[in-house]
Amino acid sequence: MATDDRSGAPFVVVAVAIAGLLSTLGAAALSGYWTNASVERQFDSQRTAQIQDLRRQVYVDFLQRTTEACIAGGTEDKEKIDKAITSLLSVLMELATSMARREAGDPCIEIVRPEQ
Repeated sequence: MATDDRSGAPFVVVAVAIAGLLSTLGAAALSGYWTNASVERQFDSQRTAQIQDLRRQVYVDFLQRTTEACIAGGTEDKEKIDKAITSLLSVLMELATSMARREAGDPCIEIVRPEQ
């Protein structure tokens, strides 16, 4: 008669179970890391796009105010000229504030738009 020696079987089952558990934990950790890195890149990309959009809008405002000031300069209406120049200076101050914050190393470089 052949005798079955299964004294090592419980050890193998435990080792396989531990290996499966560790591989599952490792896969979950890597998946979480990659997901987190991907979301951070997406947020950075969105933030960059938002800043670009704000800068473009300020530039459009600057061009509009400059055009208004040039048109108003061709008239004799002092009130219209003063209003156009004040509006243009407001946009220029907005740009200067933004540039100063960026040069100062402000991590939240935003264009602070005054209430209109």
